[in-house]
Amino acid sequence: MTPPSPVCYSADEIRRLLPHRHPFSLLDRVEEVIAGRSGTGIKNITISDPVFSGHFPDRAIYPGVLLIEIAGQTAGIVQQAPAPDGHARAGGDVRADAADGPGPAAMMGVLGRVKRFTFHHPVVPGDVLACHVACRTVFGDMFEYGARLTVGSRLVAEGTVAVVMQPGESA
Repeated sequence: MTPPSPVCYSADEIRRLLPHRHPFSLLDRVEEVIAGRSGTGIKNITISDPVFSGHFPDRAIYPGVLLIEIAGQTAGIVQQAPAPDGHARAGGDVRADAADGPGPAAMMGVLGRVKRFTFHHPVVPGDVLACHVACRTVFGDMFEYGARLTVGSRLVAEGTVAVVMQPGESA
């Protein structure tokens, strides 16, 4: 059997898969997605992000809690991505009509757990953050992902997030 080919999602496609909207739609794109297994979320860190008006005014550092949210959103995209054949998978495709644009969610992933997140280096404006997630464990409707966040070759944070699948708007 041929392994599935990785898929990439643009910002518009991410909006079809995740319920998040500004200011909490944090991903610019997601690359190398293998549905239900792994993928890499990309976030361009810019000084115009409103979070920098208060974190911190004299030394702009991207908040750690938002790094965790980026890991959760990346895992959510990977878990909710349609199977390569276009059919629903265990864990569910979130948008029943994803090909046609935003629609009611059949299933929706929510952040269920955060474990052992460690922050190694600050993330600052100008950085291009890559968040690689890989599914480690499945417990019923909870999918646990290991996350490694990097800027270039530098590891900036790592930990574990779990996505829990719940009925969405259309269920």
